[in-house]
Amino acid sequence: HFYAESVEVLRGVPGAEEFPGVLFNAARTQLDTGRYDEALASLDELLALEGIDADLRWRALGQRAYVLWRQGSLEKAAAAYAVAVGATPDAASRRWFKVQAAELHMARHDHDRAARLLEDVLAEEPGNTAALVQRAHLRGLRGDEAGARADMAAAEARADTPTARLLLAFQRIRLLRGRGHVVEALKHARETLEVLATPGFDDYANAGALWLVVADLMLLAGEYERTVVEEPKALSKGAVLFFRLNDPHRAIPAYVREMLVLVQLGRMNDATERLTVLRKMAEGTPSDALKSTACTAEAIYQARVAQAVEDEEERERRRAKAFDLLAEAERRAAAAGDRVKEATALVHRALLDPAGAATLVARALALLDAVRVEGPALHP
Repeated sequence: HFYAESVEVLRGVPGAEEFPGVLFNAARTQLDTGRYDEALASLDELLALEGIDADLRWRALGQRAYVLWRQGSLEKAAAAYAVAVGATPDAASRRWFKVQAAELHMARHDHDRAARLLEDVLAEEPGNTAALVQRAHLRGLRGDEAGARADMAAAEARADTPTARLLLAFQRIRLLRGRGHVVEALKHARETLEVLATPGFDDYANAGALWLVVADLMLLAGEYERTVVEEPKALSKGAVLFFRLNDPHRAIPAYVREMLVLVQLGRMNDATERLTVLRKMAEGTPSDALKSTACTAEAIYQARVAQAVEDEEERERRRAKAFDLLAEAERRAAAAGDRVKEATALVHRALLDPAGAATLVARALALLDAVRVEGPALHP
């Protein structure tokens, strides 16, 4: 809200020196809260300004490419990264954009183009950890397991701080999971938890992210109780950390998942407590995408309660509430330009409405097809 107000004030002041910087920070805030269309509009407005600082310009170009990627517009993002790389005078930042672009091209299944970018980076900086990790991923995709292990070993040798070890672990876990090695990924994630006990460790954002990674893998392995009820309560710990960090962009999805696991386990009293927290967080965020997620989650909760109640009037009231929440979720997702969340709300409406299910599912598939037009895969 602060940045939005500042942008409006400075937009009316011709030649205001602060305007480009405030506009850039507004775009970053919009990105962090899932408001991708607004972030893209802010960056386009910034890049259209005359005489802006060269450093700010190339950073905005890189941010614009990342926003397009997050939207699922892979072809547009690929073109935007090419522009950002060409416009960036700083060598380290140019290498970083190339690594990001390489990961994007892997998502597009253009492995040759990804390989060229990574080799460019490693030719300039042979020990670039991010490039080594991405090349390990690429080699794994191509069936070169020995080469992938060698690259990961080289990257791990350079991870000399707790945060560096965490970031590298995230990459390794993602590679293992992506190749279907869930048990091995979970083992590595559990071993990485030891980093959190390092004296003086205070990177709570990455600590929360690690707990959520562990929880995801536990859920894939069928260990539902250990994510929310039994120790280590991985999902609960991640959700609480992001709540304490006042990070709704990650706290809301975490609380949603925690609540839904509790619903699946039949622990409705615990799920109701999480729902109360979730409602408060959703009320406090300006993000339509996050509000959509919260509405869909509460609709699932209401539908589950409706199944359990014996009173017919109460059952219908709960079902009606679920329908209203899903309509709100669909509206919020559409406003945010998030077709995946919009399709998710439609599918859940179909589950509650067998008579109209075919039409609702067809609409959901049409939305997802529109996403896939921009590329064969979404960013993870």
